[in-house]
Amino acid sequence: MTVSASKTSLSGHITVPGSKSHTIRALILATLAEGVSEIKKNCAKVAKAGLCAEVTEIDVKLGIGEVKKFAPESAAFAKQGERYREIVSAFLSARNAGLDLQAFNWWGLTDAYTWLTDFHSEANFPLLFDRCNKAKPAYTGVMEALR
Repeated sequence: MTVSASKTSLSGHITVPGSKSHTIRALILATLAEGVSEIKKNCAKVAKAGLCAEVTEIDVKLGIGEVKKFAPESAAFAKQGERYREIVSAFLSARNAGLDLQAFNWWGLTDAYTWLTDFHSEANFPLLFDRCNKAKPAYTGVMEALR
């Protein structure tokens, strides 16, 4: 999400700024500090402009190679859960600081029905539940952020 306009220039033109996020593998493998900082900074701009916001299409892709080589016990799933927790926490902090957050939507709930799994021949597993609809650490991360 990038916001760079003032309230006066937005008035009458934008009703709800949205933010869609397909978080990439680099954010899984590296720290998310810069990304979370950017989320907070842009949310503050939206709040200062007096606008409400919607966050849509949230997912955290893994993109780590072939499906059959990926073990569900992998540390990547745990890291994905941490990233989900950090992202949701950042938006909740912004809401608590005055952002009128109207909606927060995932790209989907289960890896069984996502276009991102097998996209570019990679196993992404980007959502909260696995292909058998079993909760992943991603789900746990979101629930921790909501507590």
